[in-house]
Amino acid sequence: MATFTNAPLDLRRLLQKLVIMFSFSIICVSILYFLLGCCESDLVDTSQSSPPRLSLEWYNKTVLREILTAPDYVADDGVDGNSSGKDWTATRRLPDALIIGVKKGGTRALLEFLRLHPDIRALGSEPHFFDRHYLRGLGWY
Repeated sequence: MATFTNAPLDLRRLLQKLVIMFSFSIICVSILYFLLGCCESDLVDTSQSSPPRLSLEWYNKTVLREILTAPDYVADDGVDGNSSGKDWTATRRLPDALIIGVKKGGTRALLEFLRLHPDIRALGSEPHFFDRHYLRGLGWY
């Protein structure tokens, strides 16, 4: 007995598979192009520039002090549009870094791992900077 094969049906399945494979390859190539394009940076000749200042000088914040006391640094003493005009003074020093995350997102574990480092001083409990004083406005922060 001879078997009957439907040639147009086989051709249709083959074309569907080719279209799916072509679409998938286009998506993969575009994702690869996007990822490689985001990591691309301009090449800069660093042989004539000075070495980066990330030593003890940066740790003691003398670089920041030099920038703020430079003659071409202009500080704006005017009142912001969001400000109420009152002079707010900070009672405590602002943190150098913030760990921001959602509940059950691992921020507590990250804080515990950072505490293991001898140069990092972390707070005893989790501070809430942006939820408890939200109504005071952006000027308060």
